[in-house]
Amino acid sequence: MNDKKLVCNCMNITIADIRSAVKSGADTFDKVQSKTGASTSCKRCIEYAENVFKAIMDGE
Repeated sequence: MNDKKLVCNCMNITIADIRSAVKSGADTFDKVQSKTGASTSCKRCIEYAENVFKAIMDGE
């Protein structure tokens, strides 16, 4: 995955931001949302953001 790719336009969250949240202990998508703000505004990206989170948790 390209860590620079934008996941959430509203909050300007990248794959790297989600990866960083996971590394700092966010082990659920809700915790990623709390740490980053991803998918908390318009929620159009929620499916993509959840898939990115799952891929990171699976070791990608």
